[in-house]
Amino acid sequence: MYGSTAKIMIRNADAYVDNTLREASMQGLTSPNGRVRSLYNSSVNNEIMILTSKPTMLETAQRLALNVSYSIPTKLMRRAKEIYGVTPFTVSFIDIDNEAYATVSITLKEGNRLVIENEGYSPMLASFHDTVATPTGRIVVTPTWFCSEEYINRTVTVTHKPLTAVAEQYRQAMVVAVDENSSSIVNLALRDLSATRAADVFNTVIQVYNEDAIKDKKRIL
Repeated sequence: MYGSTAKIMIRNADAYVDNTLREASMQGLTSPNGRVRSLYNSSVNNEIMILTSKPTMLETAQRLALNVSYSIPTKLMRRAKEIYGVTPFTVSFIDIDNEAYATVSITLKEGNRLVIENEGYSPMLASFHDTVATPTGRIVVTPTWFCSEEYINRTVTVTHKPLTAVAEQYRQAMVVAVDENSSSIVNLALRDLSATRAADVFNTVIQVYNEDAIKDKKRIL
């Protein structure tokens, strides 16, 4: 497991006083005359709620395809290593929806030939970019920049998990809290099997959060 952290700065207190009622629109914290009566601390808490909300993490998981993982066996018995970001190929599951579970093992052979295996079924031979009908539905295997001789005769296990379950897993795993030294800085922490994936999750969560803020401001204006 790897630990990864990040910091983001929430707009300062003055910005919230002159804000376009984003936080007030969320909780209805406006007085009868239309003036904002929400406190800065509750405004920051609102932003933390948005960062850790189900829609934010679901969008993050979908953009990063977090529900599809790639792993290879290691020298240690019964232990596999995830190869997020450096996979020799990607697999597109054509016939199953985002909430389905499926797994397939793919071995790269000489001449860019592929051996595709599903447990309980006979292996199938294929090539990159072929549309292959497997017991779990049609798949397409596409090579990446990391496809090299290093992966020849190495079996990569590809697992497709329900998207909402994976999004909820990361939502629960991500720790978000106000910094001890500054109430306008929010600390994010996440433990994951891949340090690169943890960093990607942070960057994408922040991107989705910023896009949501821009959409909200445009909607109010």
